[in-house]
Amino acid sequence: MRGYDFSTEALAQARKAGEGPGLAFEKVDLNRADSWQPRPGSVDLVTCRGTLSYLNQPHILDLSVRALTPKGALYVLTPVGAPSYRAGRFGLHLTEEEITALKAGWASSRSYEFSATARALLLRGYGG
Repeated sequence: MRGYDFSTEALAQARKAGEGPGLAFEKVDLNRADSWQPRPGSVDLVTCRGTLSYLNQPHILDLSVRALTPKGALYVLTPVGAPSYRAGRFGLHLTEEEITALKAGWASSRSYEFSATARALLLRGYGG
């Protein structure tokens, strides 16, 4: 099993909590096209916890769709809010319209509302 993250601190915590045979962690920058090239259909779960609004969404979604196994899932936890000016990188969120667009094309999409400003999505089976 392999885990990927951009955060050195998150990787250190994962290594501390989950050492074992066959378990490895690697630092990747998913916004770089050459950073992560998973074998098609080789990943069971892609998670974006509070990060999707900071990333190159079309690139991340394309990588996820290609990498996921047929039963694999994309899990997104995101702040939700009204449209706003997005020149900065902090305090970003997805709008309701962006969430609706994100769910399009997936065979299964479940949405879990934690509060008026936080949502989780579980997406499976893109194009199917």
